[in-house]
Amino acid sequence: MYISVATKTKFMSRPLLILFFLLAGFTASAFQSQPPRYSLFLIGDAGEPYENPVLTLLRQELTAAGENAGVVFLGDNIYPKGMPPADHPLRAEAEKAIDGQINAVKGFAGTTIFIPGNHDWAQGKDYGLE
Repeated sequence: MYISVATKTKFMSRPLLILFFLLAGFTASAFQSQPPRYSLFLIGDAGEPYENPVLTLLRQELTAAGENAGVVFLGDNIYPKGMPPADHPLRAEAEKAIDGQINAVKGFAGTTIFIPGNHDWAQGKDYGLE
């Protein structure tokens, strides 16, 4: 089933969705009697070029989790159409968006994976693959 971006954002904003996944992990770990063997953090739609409190919280949690953890950025890491050319007026904003995510995992001892989403490669246009 296809849900348009307008419909998606109408019902739930991106930061709330990200926060939901983080809190779901915290709630599950609260009921464990032993520390988890491995923690996996899933982050999606983090590609806005502003200070993101979810990324700040992620960095704190990754520091506590240590090497027995991983984080997967699930795409849409740079809005609206991926990294523009160096001379493009939106280049600085795109760099700020991806730098925020990179800085959130800088020094993290676990595994980090970035998966590109449709916004990261020009929404499927040929020039997005370059």
